Amino acid sequence: MPRPPITFGRIDRLAVLTLLLIGLIVYVNCLTSAFVFDDLLFIDGQALDISSANWLAPQIDLPIKGRPLVGLSFVLNYSISGTNPAGYHAFNLTVHLMCAVMLFSVVRQAMLRWSQERQADSALIAVASALLWMIHPLQTECVNYVSQRSESMAALFILLSLYCAIRACETQYRGRWIVAAGASCWTAVCCKEIAAVGPMLIILLDATFSPSSIRILIRERWRLYATVCSCWIPLASLLYLLPRSATVGVSDDVSVTQYALNQSLLIIQYFRLVVWPDALVIDYGRPREVAWLEAAPAVIAISTVLLTIAIIYRRRPVIGYLALAVVLLLAPTSSFLPITSEVGAERRLYLPLAAMVVLIVLGLWTGADRFACYCRRRGSNALPIAWLSSPIATRGLTLGLVLPAALMLSLRSIDRNREYADPLKLWTQAVEARPDNPRAWTWLAFEFSRVDRATAKRVTGEMVSRWCGDWSVLFDAGEAYLCLHRDPTEAARCFRRVLQLEPDHAKARLRLVWLLAGCEQDELRNGKEALRIAQHLQEKYPHSVEVLDALAIAHAECGDFDTAIAVAEQALACSEQLDGIATKIRDRISGYRAHQPFRFDAT
Repeated sequence: MPRPPITFGRIDRLAVLTLLLIGLIVYVNCLTSAFVFDDLLFIDGQALDISSANWLAPQIDLPIKGRPLVGLSFVLNYSISGTNPAGYHAFNLTVHLMCAVMLFSVVRQAMLRWSQERQADSALIAVASALLWMIHPLQTECVNYVSQRSESMAALFILLSLYCAIRACETQYRGRWIVAAGASCWTAVCCKEIAAVGPMLIILLDATFSPSSIRILIRERWRLYATVCSCWIPLASLLYLLPRSATVGVSDDVSVTQYALNQSLLIIQYFRLVVWPDALVIDYGRPREVAWLEAAPAVIAISTVLLTIAIIYRRRPVIGYLALAVVLLLAPTSSFLPITSEVGAERRLYLPLAAMVVLIVLGLWTGADRFACYCRRRGSNALPIAWLSSPIATRGLTLGLVLPAALMLSLRSIDRNREYADPLKLWTQAVEARPDNPRAWTWLAFEFSRVDRATAKRVTGEMVSRWCGDWSVLFDAGEAYLCLHRDPTEAARCFRRVLQLEPDHAKARLRLVWLLAGCEQDELRNGKEALRIAQHLQEKYPHSVEVLDALAIAHAECGDFDTAIAVAEQALACSEQLDGIATKIRDRISGYRAHQPFRFDAT
């Protein structure tokens, strides 16, 4: 039934100010963090040009693909800050602090409305929950790793939709709150696909805490449910028009079963990090082969937890709802649907951690309250017993546990922020934590190349020796030798090995054509072999600008400049909308007409 509004008072404003102040103290040093990982791949004028559609519909699976609101935030960031990381981190920090405020508001409103016995303590429980969630070291990734603002932005609007749904129980402005809840859900799905669970959380919240039956709830709240569930329409449209097929979905490399086994091990790791966040890792790498026997203990543990949640849901609705919220929020990324580019990520716990923390705080509060009840049953008038049996003791005992934990978490978060300011240290830790992750080795070599090229080359050599039978790693190593170390001979050796393992690898063939036909090193060039490889590529990709350009370079190296000009002009015709490539092809055509083969300096 509709109820009168519950307004926030002075204590709520004080709690919000406290959260914001502590959040700024803990995260202010994130403003000195550098761009890392995916940030370096697309934060530039080409990808974030507001006059083009690159940010709205990127051709490759960038972090902003299918997430238009996140893309717009980057475009605005770029127009204001350019490539200065501080502006991007300031935005991420602002979103994170807003999430903390919204979490406080949701917990406070829910307890005032549905928890009669804890209404007096609702503000303290809410602020303790929001504080521990905000300063937890697991949250540093969404603040410091700029590309992952999609997680925090989606979380912000999911929390806002929950808040609006709770307020929609009121008699005053009920329709406005329903519209606001729906708008929040629509906005959330424009940030990240996990927001699809937002309407489920709202419906489950009503079903769990409302005294009314499901039939009455549907009759009274159907407008709210229909409004929030309508967000699945734009989500389906985005998934259809801008699919992330290169990184999400079943493939030959990763099956549903293998991905689920990987996730069972990682979920145990996630829960450990919630309690003891010591070994944080920026990149967990791609899914690997996991034996059933290796994953069996984790699968049994998770199955037991899920069964327990199902059993206690009716008896302990608060515990049941919070536990189900964790399951629902983790399910899109950590269950069966393979994410081939990344087996795990600590940011996936960003919003699930909120439910976990609220559950922990409520558990501490309940334990302290029962201890106070035990002291009251003792019936002693002695001062310690009398004090311990008072409501003040319940708050004091709980805060006595929460505040030291908050201090330790804050210090760890501040230290983690410093690590993001030093990418070399960040990737060194990633390699130490997960030495079986070749991508971490690649980025470690990249960071070393900025300060010590000799060490960077040794790191790449270690990659080649460790993964000599993995064509994907060898291709990355070849790219590193070519672009970072300026060693075309080693690059060609890696690309040849890739083609031995994966004969149809188009990019390796393309790189090899360039090296054999255009490299300045005479001992490496082999025009006939380059032409053979390029012709094989053209048979499969007859209209590819890159393939036609490489074929022209190979013809020129063999001395057939007339054919080189004809093929290059064909490539030019296919590159009318690619100004940068078209200009380079025109320059090469001028050289062919002067009977000069193309050369590039790879050293």
